[in-house]
Amino acid sequence: MQAFGGSLTVPVPVDVAVDGVSNAGVSDGETVLDITVASAIVQDATIAVYFTGGTTQNIIHALQRMIHPGTGDPVPAVLSISYGWGPGDENAQSFSDQEFTAIDQLFQDAASAGVTVLVPSGTQVLFWGHESRLRPAIRQPNPG
Repeated sequence: MQAFGGSLTVPVPVDVAVDGVSNAGVSDGETVLDITVASAIVQDATIAVYFTGGTTQNIIHALQRMIHPGTGDPVPAVLSISYGWGPGDENAQSFSDQEFTAIDQLFQDAASAGVTVLVPSGTQVLFWGHESRLRPAIRQPNPG
């Protein structure tokens, strides 16, 4: 936090376990960077970090928990999703139309609830082979 101005508060993230997967106490650099940047931008924010497995269903369950929080869960104003699948991932090609529809509906639920969802636009989508299925989740403004 010294690099961001020196007088910033060091965040204490809230760990949220999904599908029985909890914080193993080992972090990668990207997670630390995401937490650091988010807490530097919004000093008083509660930073919740969700832990889950790597299957499509685990990811859907995590999104459900974020967008439809249960009693005692953090209630988000912004979701920053820093996760992606690539060609080497075991489940990269396993997305069904039903799963894409479920994710799309969850993002629509977030929008209806006033929750901003930020997702990186890396090159992973090029490897999924499902570009046409992703388009419904990306809403373009009406040019009219």
